[in-house]
Amino acid sequence: MPRVVLPFFALTLTLSLAACAHSSDAPGAVTPLPPRQVAEVPAPAMERQPLGEAQVPVSPDVNDTGPGAVAAIPPPAATVQAEALDDEKILQVAHVAHESQIEQARLAEQRATDPRVRELAAATVRSDTLADRRGDRLARTQRLSPHESAISVKLKEDARQRLDELGAKAGPEFDRAYLDAQLATQRQVLDLIDDKLLPNASSPEVKALVRSIRPDLARRYDRAHFLYEKLDK
Repeated sequence: MPRVVLPFFALTLTLSLAACAHSSDAPGAVTPLPPRQVAEVPAPAMERQPLGEAQVPVSPDVNDTGPGAVAAIPPPAATVQAEALDDEKILQVAHVAHESQIEQARLAEQRATDPRVRELAAATVRSDTLADRRGDRLARTQRLSPHESAISVKLKEDARQRLDELGAKAGPEFDRAYLDAQLATQRQVLDLIDDKLLPNASSPEVKALVRSIRPDLARRYDRAHFLYEKLDK
């Protein structure tokens, strides 16, 4: 009995498996879907910033002239302030004024053809030499050290240019050019006395010195102007 049942059971199992296989291949059978494959998208790399460092935004290129360029903003105009003068700078301005007129006058003593021009030049040398000596004596007694300023440098440069122009003149042309140079220099110095030197002088001695220069300078200015009108007449 046991020998008959075992083979029969094996045969039955074999036929059942074959039937299952045959039914899966039959028309209309549903084929199970394969599992869905999900593609992995890599995350964007994060740039690590050093700790403690602030991120500075990039400024637009103000030199760029292409489309969308940012117009450059001009810096505010610099405020020009007048130079402050002290007694030592004032004495230097006075010295340069005397020296420049003496140099022009000495050249006129040699080259001027009109005796009236030579006489004015000689008077200029005497007057400015004495005034310059008074300034030197005051600087020593007051223990002041005259030094340059923008005003004295400008005055010196203008006087040097006028002297160079005079050096190229001769004859009656020199006479007129000398008077013209004296008028320009004296007008410049008179304006400096009124606008810069007297208002900024602090010590009574320096103020008195500057004030003493003006009357003689104004007289010579009027004399030079008179002679300029009388030349060639």
